[in-house]
Amino acid sequence: MADIRGSLKPRSFRRLLAWLLFQTLLTGGLCLALAAEAGRPDDLSSPPNPLTKRAKEQFTQKFAPDYAGRAKKGVFLRSLFALDPRAAAARNGGRDVASPFQDRADVERWGWNAELDWLPENEDEDPFETPGFGNELDEAFNDPEHKVNWGKSGIAWYSHSIEYTGSDGQLKEPTEGSYSNVVNPQDGAFVFDMNYSPRSKNTATKKFPIPDLEFLSDISYFQWLQACEEKGVSPDRISLIFRARVSYKPTFDIIIRALKEAGRKKVPSWKDRATLTMSTIPGLAILGSTHGSGAAMFLIQHKAKLGLKRISEVVVWGSGSDGFEFGSEGKGEEGPYVHLRFTVEKV
Repeated sequence: MADIRGSLKPRSFRRLLAWLLFQTLLTGGLCLALAAEAGRPDDLSSPPNPLTKRAKEQFTQKFAPDYAGRAKKGVFLRSLFALDPRAAAARNGGRDVASPFQDRADVERWGWNAELDWLPENEDEDPFETPGFGNELDEAFNDPEHKVNWGKSGIAWYSHSIEYTGSDGQLKEPTEGSYSNVVNPQDGAFVFDMNYSPRSKNTATKKFPIPDLEFLSDISYFQWLQACEEKGVSPDRISLIFRARVSYKPTFDIIIRALKEAGRKKVPSWKDRATLTMSTIPGLAILGSTHGSGAAMFLIQHKAKLGLKRISEVVVWGSGSDGFEFGSEGKGEEGPYVHLRFTVEKV
């Protein structure tokens, strides 16, 4: 935080007032989370009112897409980590937070074809069977405090490529959406990699209806569950969630702002990586971003198998051996990327 001693110019004074107001919001959100945690029941089994189809508006609260709104959403998500499904629904104005999709049979039921290949068996050049991030996470995987053995990893590719019966009883055509992610149950690591939702594939043509089971947070959970079952590992071993090669502008802009607020002068390399805890506004803003929310909802919606977990911090670093300067973003697919690693802990 900048030194506020001495006289303040009007603009600086306004910024200080805004910062103090946001700290009040942050503290209030934390108090609500702690109060809810103190009275939580212990039933993690299912949402109180399971749905056939999830409401498209997940939360009763609305969060602005700007930096302050993302931080406010981060406060809200943080407050849900410690709550069982009933308490989380109460915190969410009575609307279920837990996913209605908890059974792996839902994968095929809603038209998804599930493939999981374990390394080093996977040696072909299919873009969906080799990770999109290449070797860009190698340094992070070799972190002695959070080591990930690449040789024990698998690549899960779920494609929406099977005809299925919709909620209306009619036969539906698949959308060709696909989710390809890396799983490593032994080391408790999950890497979000190349993901194209049914809705994104259908945006231009609107040719096919969207399946009820569509969201990345659900499919990634089923990928993790399948991997853990095949390796004989408990799903609650999850301890690291990576978001690789983030370039999506709304999230990218939030990350850049968070780094600036944290006092960084550029996007750092892995060597100079930034670690932002969930007790800070920059950390909460990233948690509330699209990519942070996906990691959070992976945990929040599936507590029956994952247990009560929380994200304690996010590590941020950029592509390239030296990171990159602010203002270098926005150059298309060949432009710079940001990587995120969320640390997951038991509540």
